[in-house]
This record gives sequence, structure tokens and C-alpha cells, in this order.
Amino acid sequence: MEGIERLRKYSRSWDFDGDAMDRLTAIADEIEAEIAEKYMELPVDADGVPWRDGETRFVNPNGDECRLVSLSFSFIRHEWLLEGEIITKPSDIQRCYAPDECRHVKPRTLEDVLHDFSSSYVAYYFDNEMNYDGTDAHVIAKYAAEIRELMGGAE
Repeated sequence: MEGIERLRKYSRSWDFDGDAMDRLTAIADEIEAEIAEKYMELPVDADGVPWRDGETRFVNPNGDECRLVSLSFSFIRHEWLLEGEIITKPSDIQRCYAPDECRHVKPRTLEDVLHDFSSSYVAYYFDNEMNYDGTDAHVIAKYAAEIRELMGGAE
């Protein structure tokens, strides 16, 4: 661990007697042992980027975009697992994925949603131009829900 090594290096730069140096080294060893015993490193994705609680989206090994449900630790196999539900297929159940087989996804912005909405709306309109009856509520509802999600669930 870099911080502990810096502490050891710093203590060697001072003119301590042997006893004081031994005590500093023992303290550094105790800190390192305590950290090793109580903490574990966060898992990383396929690109080496650490996973953190609170992240919302990732791409699974099949390329499906998923919503992160939880970052959990399997006590059976002693490994990290990502629990997610596939966004592109809302009917799918939650699944677990190995964190190093998935990739982070850049969060969508309001601009992304509005761009996709306008493209979808225009495409829907032109696909139904001859028989357009104003029943485009599903297009509006889809993107309104995503905008609400971006706003933190506000109505």
C-alpha cells in the first residue's frame, strides 16, 4: 500500500535510533495488517474501472444495457457480483454478473433523452402519417418516464 510505504520511507529519512525505527515499522505493519483484515478492494469492470455503490447503469457481457440493482458480495464463492435488471428488456428478471465481464455506461443526459425522443417521435409520425390519429402516447410516456428518472423521480 502506497501510503504505508511512504510512511516507512519517511521514517527512514529521519535520524531515529534503532528502537524508534523498530517501533515505527511495527506501527506501519499493524496498520497494514488491520487494513488487510477488515477491508477489501472494490471490484473493477472489464476496463479496470472500479465499481462503486450508487452507480446506475452498465453493459453486461451480452451487450445489453442494465440498471444496477446492487453491488453485492457472494459469501459462498467469496467474489463480487453485480445484480442488475436489463433495461432494454423490462420483462427480464434480475440477474447476477461478474463485475470484470461488464462495462460502465456513461449516464444519459437530458439532451440524450430529448434527442432520442425527437427522433422517435418523428419516425413514429412518418410511419403512421397516412393513418395518424394522435395515438402517440406510448412514445411520449416512454421518454417522460426517463426524464422523470433523470430528475430523481419527480412528477
